[in-house]
Amino acid sequence: MSARVPVAAALRRLRANDPTLTALDLTGDGLGAEGARHVADAIKENTALTALQLGNNFIGAEGAQHVADAIKENTVLSTLDLSGNYLVAEGAQHVADAIKNNTALTTLNLSANGIRVEGAQHLAGAIKENTVLTTLSLSQNKIGAEGARHVADAIKENTATTLNLGFNRIGDEGARHVADAIKDSQVLSTLDLQYNNIGAEGARHVADALKENTALTTLNLSGNYLDAEGARHVADAMTANTALTTLNVDHNVDATIRASLASMCECNQLARADRAHVGANLLACWVRAQRDGDQREPLASLPIEIAHHVVARARVCSCGLHVVDASHGAVHAIDSHEARVKRVRVRA
Repeated sequence: MSARVPVAAALRRLRANDPTLTALDLTGDGLGAEGARHVADAIKENTALTALQLGNNFIGAEGAQHVADAIKENTVLSTLDLSGNYLVAEGAQHVADAIKNNTALTTLNLSANGIRVEGAQHLAGAIKENTVLTTLSLSQNKIGAEGARHVADAIKENTATTLNLGFNRIGDEGARHVADAIKDSQVLSTLDLQYNNIGAEGARHVADALKENTALTTLNLSGNYLDAEGARHVADAMTANTALTTLNVDHNVDATIRASLASMCECNQLARADRAHVGANLLACWVRAQRDGDQREPLASLPIEIAHHVVARARVCSCGLHVVDASHGAVHAIDSHEARVKRVRVRA
């Protein structure tokens, strides 16, 4: 866990190359570009720090350049969080230049920086040359379909195992580009595409890729527009895919998605514990369906036949199946032994 240390004390310890300071969290400390310069200067020759969090510090493109210059010289920093810093495309370019030949950084978070298409293009060029980066988060950057194309092309033969492109409005076209990368990548295991305006057509592209892919184990498609047709595409892919263990399709607009998910639970090869996750999505869809037409009364319990149905289809493990019903602040839990439904209050 990264240590929360006052900025002045952190700078002293970094400059002294304190061997006990291996992870540092300066999130939200109001560093600005000037503060980023001091931190960057302190880590250039530091050989102890391996994880640095600088999120939400308003460092901008100028601050990004200072940090990038430090990355070029530092040989041990493996995790860097620059999220929420308004780097924009210029800042992304500075970071991209720094990671091209970097051999230490394996995890990079650039979420919520407004880098857009141009910034994505800069980073994509660097990713193609980088041989060590395994985890990249570019969520909430408004990169759109074109930006997704640049990133997707970069990861096809890259070392990245985890990619977060959530909240980027990539749409069906962007999903097609990412799907092409899924087909080619032999190492990408975790992909987050949540809230990207992906509909049935985009789901079809992703599903086609899943039929060929043998590396992806976790896929997040929540918050998109997977109607019944899109759900059927994904469900059909699950009959052929034997690698995926976690699939999140929560918060999609059409509750009829549950029919196709039921088919998926019957046919795919997910492990027992992971079938519970798919079953959770099935149950969540059922809960939402019952509230259609402004039927918004709290659900104190679910019909026992629904409980039996989900338990049988999802084959939940002994820990039970839990679904958060956020609109009513409750958790619906199914006991896997007795197929009982109970309602537990949770913190708002």
